[in-house]
Amino acid sequence: MKTINIGLWYYRHFFSCLRKHMDEEPNESDKEFSNWLKRTYKDILDVNYSNYSDVAMLLSSLKDNNNSIKLKTIYPGLVCGIGYEHELDFKNELKLGFAFDHTTGLPYIPGSSVKGKLRSAFAHTEYLKSILTDWIENQINPWSTREKNKKEKIINDLSALIIKVDWRKLEEHIFEGINYMTQKKVSTYKTDVFFDAFLDEDNTNKSFLADDYITCHQNEKHPELSPFTNPNPVRFLKVRSDIVFQFQFRLFNTPINEDLIFLAEYKKELFKQILLDLGIGAKTNVGYGQFIN
Repeated sequence: MKTINIGLWYYRHFFSCLRKHMDEEPNESDKEFSNWLKRTYKDILDVNYSNYSDVAMLLSSLKDNNNSIKLKTIYPGLVCGIGYEHELDFKNELKLGFAFDHTTGLPYIPGSSVKGKLRSAFAHTEYLKSILTDWIENQINPWSTREKNKKEKIINDLSALIIKVDWRKLEEHIFEGINYMTQKKVSTYKTDVFFDAFLDEDNTNKSFLADDYITCHQNEKHPELSPFTNPNPVRFLKVRSDIVFQFQFRLFNTPINEDLIFLAEYKKELFKQILLDLGIGAKTNVGYGQFIN
């Protein structure tokens, strides 16, 4: 159990084993069934990333440090893919779906989700400007007097860039592949790419999955009852806190005129801060999907 494709197990093998175990519809009062369910769920929650050293080595070999960001989950963790159907309506089951990579079977954040979350921030240009402005100030502080004279021009150029850039055009260039200056479609080989985010090799010797509960207080069959009457706790799967994800991109410089260029480095800094500020995945409004650097 500890080295198989978890996604395949969660969506197929679990239900196959369930049908073999029970000759009829599962009965939650059946002690044998209850014990089997506990053992089975314990197996998946105890899976250790060290069991996937080959996968970790492969992902590490594909990593581009110049276009990647490492972020660590904080309490209560990360949930992603809860819209996938996964329940049989019996007590103490893991009711919600979860996003597992088809090939490795490990938890992941789809590149489309990363791209969508980052693009949502581009509706707030003052926020984007503040990220780069703060980044400039943090870059100046560590420099020596000799370095400051050399890099002052870079800071001035970036300050001018923040003022002059058309954020709508930049958004279209990054997320739709439309050339900033000509407004024509850019070659596929020159467009920014948002890859899936995977667990990083820093998670060695860590169990990365856990269960959690959300309690539904409203009774759909009897809406006249108090919300505190017979609350219904829903058990679901999540990625634990203190788990490192690797966000991977392929980024290009974006010329905005003959003198100024929006560097790939600036995009990466924007993306990192947006993810730190807004989080990603489901239930971010109650604390899930938040990271630290």
